[in-house]
Amino acid sequence: MDTETRFYMVEGEPLSLQRQRSARLVVPARDCHHHHVAARLARSSRLAIDTTVPQHYLVVRGDPNKLEDLCHYQDIQCTRSAFLDADGHELFLTDEILVRFADSLDHDARHNLCRNLNCDIVDTSRPIWRIRTADPHEDAPLDTANKLAEERGVDFAEPNALQAATYATTLQLGDLFSNQWHLHNTGQAGGKTGADVRALEAWKITKGSPNIRVVVHDSGFDINHPALIANIDPGKDFDDYGSGAGHVFKPHGTACAGIIAAVGNDGVTGIAPGCRIVPLRAASAHTWDVWAQTFDWAAAHGDIISCSWSLSRNSTLTAAIRRAVSQGRHGKGMPIFCATGNNGHSHIRYPASLPDTIAVGASTNEDVRARYSQYGEGIDFVAPSSGGTLRIETTDIRGQGGYKPQPDGNYCKAADGSGFGGTSAATPLAAGVAALMLSVNPHLTMEQVRAIMHSMCDKIDPANAHYDNRGWSNPYGYGRINAAASVQRARSLRMNAS
Repeated sequence: MDTETRFYMVEGEPLSLQRQRSARLVVPARDCHHHHVAARLARSSRLAIDTTVPQHYLVVRGDPNKLEDLCHYQDIQCTRSAFLDADGHELFLTDEILVRFADSLDHDARHNLCRNLNCDIVDTSRPIWRIRTADPHEDAPLDTANKLAEERGVDFAEPNALQAATYATTLQLGDLFSNQWHLHNTGQAGGKTGADVRALEAWKITKGSPNIRVVVHDSGFDINHPALIANIDPGKDFDDYGSGAGHVFKPHGTACAGIIAAVGNDGVTGIAPGCRIVPLRAASAHTWDVWAQTFDWAAAHGDIISCSWSLSRNSTLTAAIRRAVSQGRHGKGMPIFCATGNNGHSHIRYPASLPDTIAVGASTNEDVRARYSQYGEGIDFVAPSSGGTLRIETTDIRGQGGYKPQPDGNYCKAADGSGFGGTSAATPLAAGVAALMLSVNPHLTMEQVRAIMHSMCDKIDPANAHYDNRGWSNPYGYGRINAAASVQRARSLRMNAS
């Protein structure tokens, strides 16, 4: 009998999964187009059908009893289970399993192991193989992955789960006010004077170099926005597999892009308005191996990555992140900034939880940790965002679907419900500071960028932070980022090396 709680293995640790009885992933029969199956299911079962997932799959939601019957339909090959992880991320099993074999296991032994577990080999062109289970049981990919993980000669094995990222933004109403206090806080709306990143002082040194590219790994953004268009490099759309990476009515990425590099020509200014931004759209659900491919692409097309979202922890994506961190920027390493999450818990979300990434929490215009901002082991620092008396004013998609309704919809406002916020806003701000640092010293390694930002942080809220002898605090990390001090330190290291 199936239990409600299952697990999968990551780096030797079992991670719990809670079964979702009201959702399934459907694998259509081989000779049936998934759109035709979706239409027939919608007519006959009154189930909610999501066709925005990759081809060959459908996500179906509704009455658990009706979902149980789907596997008996002639045009459906099988169904696969849906789960929630410990952080509440939803994921769906697919037919596929991702496995990395040890170098000591020869080719024949690998094939025999897959065959003995009733699996077909799909792709061996990468270090992580993709294999497909032929077992129709809805949990078979999970069970097979866990069996593989226990075998000698297997570094790791995990289901190639289908998952959409959870964006770390918040929305709430505030007072009518419009000013970018996160760049220069003069006490607007009762905030604390100086509770900002010292942008004006940093800009005396640099406003950024067009040679530095920040990949905005997000929902795509408005590539024709008047405050962004001058700074945009060609991007990648992993939802439609094109080169545009437009927003498709999802404003999250546009807001993040403006915080980094809006040019200020008719509205807001980014922290690094002289740098370039590269749109990477991954707003839909993708399997874990595709999520890994997004980082391989980003590492080849940028210098810094900004990720204001979270997923379930998995070894396949972790391996790709580690490749970018260690091999990106021609071996100097690629700084990857990730949002800690917005549930206020004392643990940070993945991939911010990886020691390889730079984990960014949120502080307010009153210079304290935002109550929603997740914290704890692994947090690097905080950056200004919502949670006080003001939110973040930044770029918004024009027209339908933005945070700020038309007719004045080019920008979301700091003082009303359209303003941006959460650790989603703090993360691109920190990434933009790193872009200024690389603008004055492109020779910095990833670890040097992290170390400088740590050492130059302002130790805010000392009475409650309890900074230790390393200068680190459980709620704040090393404190609130200071762009001016970080850029000055980066430049001095280059001058000293000359």
